[in-house]
Amino acid sequence: MPGLSGGKRIFSHTCHNQYTLHLMELNHMEKLYTRKEAANILGISLYTLDTARTEGLISYVQYVKNGSVYFTERNLSEYIARNTRRARPKRS
Repeated sequence: MPGLSGGKRIFSHTCHNQYTLHLMELNHMEKLYTRKEAANILGISLYTLDTARTEGLISYVQYVKNGSVYFTERNLSEYIARNTRRARPKRS
């Protein structure tokens, strides 16, 4: 939505001539990453990403059934956090 700065309210016109106020803080909307972008950021294959998604290991956004799948920065960060392991010092 070019030309709109963060914090602006966006109005949409419904099919019944009623106006609905959508309070969308543009600066709070997260960027959506495609499957390919998300896999690249995570350093994993598309196959591994799809497997993690279907097994419920990573959250995602899908607007319509059988539609495109997207990931937010939060989805990626949570996946990384859940799959990060602490290094253990080697015992001698």
